Amino acid sequence: MIDLSNKENCTGCRACLASCPKHCITGAFDHEGFWYPKINTNQCVDCHVCEKVCPVNTGSTSDGASEQYAVYCKTALIRKKSSSGGIFPLMAKTIIGDGGVVFGAAFDSDFVVRHICIDKYEDIAKLRGSKYVQSDMGDSISQVKSLLKEGKKVLFSGCPCQVNGLLNAIDKNLSKNLITIDFVCHGVPSPKIFKSYLQERKKSGDIVEVLFRNKKYGWKTYSMKIESKNGNVYRKVFVLDTYMQLYLRNLISRPSCYVCSQNHRSDITLADYWNIAKKHPEMNDGMGITKMQIHSQKGQLLWGEIQNQCVSICDEIRDLDIQKPRIVPPKRQLIFDNIDKYSFGELYSKYGKQGFLYEVKNRVKTLIKIVSYFLGKNL
Repeated sequence: MIDLSNKENCTGCRACLASCPKHCITGAFDHEGFWYPKINTNQCVDCHVCEKVCPVNTGSTSDGASEQYAVYCKTALIRKKSSSGGIFPLMAKTIIGDGGVVFGAAFDSDFVVRHICIDKYEDIAKLRGSKYVQSDMGDSISQVKSLLKEGKKVLFSGCPCQVNGLLNAIDKNLSKNLITIDFVCHGVPSPKIFKSYLQERKKSGDIVEVLFRNKKYGWKTYSMKIESKNGNVYRKVFVLDTYMQLYLRNLISRPSCYVCSQNHRSDITLADYWNIAKKHPEMNDGMGITKMQIHSQKGQLLWGEIQNQCVSICDEIRDLDIQKPRIVPPKRQLIFDNIDKYSFGELYSKYGKQGFLYEVKNRVKTLIKIVSYFLGKNL
């Protein structure tokens, strides 16, 4: 039986729930807004399957990278609407074109982030773009298993821990048609905090669109954009948006993220190539470059199918950064202790707001980056 006494030991991937042969595992969201398994000890037969599939218990050894690229999609519109270089939509389109399905994170009608399965070109847009909230995996792993048994080709994208949990839960004889994509992860924020944040944004009208990585001011100065039904648009560069501030300062992440040791066992890892200006300045046009690392033959084959739709440079072979253990900020506890007492704005003002000089410095730096982008100088 998995040990649930320490919340740092659970990533919320739901591999245990999908793998329990006695179906004695359910789950619930805690007061911080994160999902954790619940075990019916009366039904548990101590088969230890849940322990074997847990990505925290089993560890995650990567086979290492064979190829690494700086890459972006040639189609300007796809790239503009993507978080970085627009590579994932091309891969998803290829899989669907082969009669397969794609799993990834999408907003539902209430702007809760959930993993969903798509099999139509027009639905790729739902999965495109970063969502800086932990996605609800639902029964995705069980769905993947069923589809693989039917002989379907499946592309699954998610955080390293989600991918590793899935890989642990899938029988080796089924995995030949499974292709996985993960990304360099900064940690997953609380869905409950995000819901509280959106409640304040709804004061301007019912929300119809949320974009974490709008590129109006360029890729490196991306903005949070929230559009309301009445036409009102909220837009803040990420360093000025209060939600993104809490996330990037590690104040609202899942407990397991602070001790994360997940490696990239996926077929392909994607990341923003933030230092492209130094490494490959000829590609630095301010619209987004993806750093792509290929770990397997399956990954190489998928890359081969989309390569002619991309501009790419073969980069030096080295491991992409993994999520490293980090210190839990003292104010994190204060935020979650008071999550039910205060509104998001009040939580930020009391426990997240920095000093006056910090705020001024942030605004000046942001203004310089925006002006530089429009002058064609992509810093």
